[in-house]
Amino acid sequence: MKMKKEYLILAVIVVALVAYLVFHSSDRSSYELPSMPDVAGDTISKIEITKAGKTVIVTKKDGKWYVGPKEYPADEKKIKDMVELIQTVTHTALVSESKNYERYDLTDDTKITVKAWTGEKLVRHMEIGKEASTYHHTFTKIPGDFRVYQTTGSYESKFDQDADELRDKVIMAFDKKEIKKIEVFKDKEWITLTRVDGTDKEQAAWEDAEGKRADSTKIGELLNIISDMSGEEYIEDKTKEDLKDPIYIYKMTGKKVYTLSIFAKEDKESKKYPSISSENDYPFTLHEYDVNRMKEKLEPEEKEKETTS
Repeated sequence: MKMKKEYLILAVIVVALVAYLVFHSSDRSSYELPSMPDVAGDTISKIEITKAGKTVIVTKKDGKWYVGPKEYPADEKKIKDMVELIQTVTHTALVSESKNYERYDLTDDTKITVKAWTGEKLVRHMEIGKEASTYHHTFTKIPGDFRVYQTTGSYESKFDQDADELRDKVIMAFDKKEIKKIEVFKDKEWITLTRVDGTDKEQAAWEDAEGKRADSTKIGELLNIISDMSGEEYIEDKTKEDLKDPIYIYKMTGKKVYTLSIFAKEDKESKKYPSISSENDYPFTLHEYDVNRMKEKLEPEEKEKETTS
């Protein structure tokens, strides 16, 4: 009798286990993750980013990306990062069916809507919320699907950028080893420095117009700053021709002449200097920190003269 009870109990346990597995499997099937078609990144020709009613469009022409209706050159690295995320969207988990989108930053005023085209064909359409606590996943939605998913990748940080942030901010780039002469206009005077022939280009010696040696280390630091320089932001309501009477000019002569002109602040309290470059078609601003760094490379000898006089 005892044996029969044990078999009965065992049978009940087996039935319960089978039922659990069946229902658990059924429950899992109702949460099957959507399969997103792969998109070939090199075929994407247009990306539209919308947040809080504001839309930024980037388009590709002749292999290069441009921002907005005026087709300003875009930051190729930032667009490349976007394209990589658009190519293969991978959902890793179903997060919510509650339609409580506020906790995921997927409401109409917080979500980022991304569309991508290949020619005239819309190949990707998704809604991006905040990044998950893992910082390697993002909460997303698919238009037409009320559910919230966890998606691999940091989408928010890559797509939450306005038109100015997506523009190419490089305003000067050259090989500093090619520079043979530097002319600087400051304090209403010109300073001319010439690289001494026969020196190693990596440890170049520099002389002023009177043949006096300059501090080669500081001149090298000055070239480091200018040879790979990015602007703070672009000035939308002005052209290069609108800026007159620069207070500083840096002219570097190598295979060609590279010129950076810096103008007085429009507001004394501002930390930005209007500027133009021979290597960029648009006026921009430089932060006073960068302007001061350049000035300092030519000031030590003058200060030393003042202390010894």
